[in-house]
Amino acid sequence: MLKTLILFAGLLAFAGRGGPALANEHGGGGGEAHGGGEPPAGEAAKPKPKAKPKPKRPDKDKNCNWERDVEMDLDGKRLKIGQASLKNVMKGAESEQDGYDIFADPDRLTLKVKTPDGGWFVANMTRLGDENEGCVFYLVGEAKQVDVEPPLF
Repeated sequence: MLKTLILFAGLLAFAGRGGPALANEHGGGGGEAHGGGEPPAGEAAKPKPKAKPKPKRPDKDKNCNWERDVEMDLDGKRLKIGQASLKNVMKGAESEQDGYDIFADPDRLTLKVKTPDGGWFVANMTRLGDENEGCVFYLVGEAKQVDVEPPLF
């Protein structure tokens, strides 16, 4: 109990002298020696750094500058598929290119290609980007020939 009274008396004495705010005004204590607010006489005010502007979102109709067409090796034949074609196929549309029918399963990120002679190839896909940011493109892995016609989703 005595320690509590002594501590309380010490706090009252400290507060009676003005505490840290008064000490700062007179150059004592930590922090700014001039009391804050305006700079001391003789010092120029430093401008506050401006916030960096947020980058603009790309237009949704514009292509990403890093998207590329994909090439698939289908039994010795190189099939080049554009990103626009891949995006349409991923939305459920069928695509035909150079006699090859192209199908996609957006849930499994799988691309299926039917060759002109009736053979089938399957390849995994990777989706990069974000539709909300307006920039999406696909990568296609190595195509594997399958003996049986895969289900068309």
